[in-house]
Amino acid sequence: MHSIPLIVRLPNWVGDVVMTLPSLQALKSAGFDLQLYGQKWIFDLLQSLPAKLFYLPKSIRLARNEISKNLATNTLLFTNSFSSALITYLAKKKAVSYKNTIRNVLLYRSIDKERHLHEVEYFWKIAKLAALTWLPDASWPTSIPKSIHLPLNPISELKVEERLKRDNITDPFIIFCPSATGAAKQGAYKIWPHWRELSEQINQLGMTSIMCPGPLEEAYCKQLLPKTKLVAGLNLSELAAMLKRASLVVSNDSGPMHIATAVGATVLGIFGSTNPIRTAPWGGSYIGELGKWPSSHLVLAQIAKMLNL
Repeated sequence: MHSIPLIVRLPNWVGDVVMTLPSLQALKSAGFDLQLYGQKWIFDLLQSLPAKLFYLPKSIRLARNEISKNLATNTLLFTNSFSSALITYLAKKKAVSYKNTIRNVLLYRSIDKERHLHEVEYFWKIAKLAALTWLPDASWPTSIPKSIHLPLNPISELKVEERLKRDNITDPFIIFCPSATGAAKQGAYKIWPHWRELSEQINQLGMTSIMCPGPLEEAYCKQLLPKTKLVAGLNLSELAAMLKRASLVVSNDSGPMHIATAVGATVLGIFGSTNPIRTAPWGGSYIGELGKWPSSHLVLAQIAKMLNL
């Protein structure tokens, strides 16, 4: 069957991109040739995905020029912004996305947003509309997969094995992901306030814990988790491979949490400032709720349960 090119504007955040993967894989299976546009880091994160990857500049003019180069016209917007709709409209593309009052006139087809959906479900519904619009006879799954699958680069996996040997890190080990970019709604702080206590408790139990912060997060993470071994300098593909190797990944609601879930790691997400109904690790476990962080003792008890300690 001849595949149909589909331009896809990816979200701007790592975790959101990961949560589009079930939709992207369903679109690929339906018969679309995926042309994915997004941030520069998608070349690391999605390098093993069967899709063409393109960097989309921040400038509206440059982004429009970039998308205009693509001969395909059918476009799926996973983004909600007016500017993303304007860019595709100016590039003379037909865009499918969610309704958002002021940009509706720029869209070819749109549907209303539903409240209380998980982001995986949110992306799935708009992807299904794209399939119904341009491949109406193609089969579409009756339900969303219960897990997310991010294919790994074997070279990244080998590099991670070498790094673990070089740093004398042996199994089993826990990975802590204490960072979280930005603030939640109403400016709430997205970082769990009890990381230091948990780190000390884990250290007292004689368990090995490591963290793999980004280049701008190292100093802060060292201060936050002084008892935890720092493994820095990993790109997103290598981070994914490292997360897969862990016995358990404990994380704020963040990109690494969703990556860990997508590579099949055992994950415990910690929630308090964001809503797990919308962004819980898909197929993973979480503790906490919107507006109420769990204590370090509750998190430690859950870790012990998950590791059968």
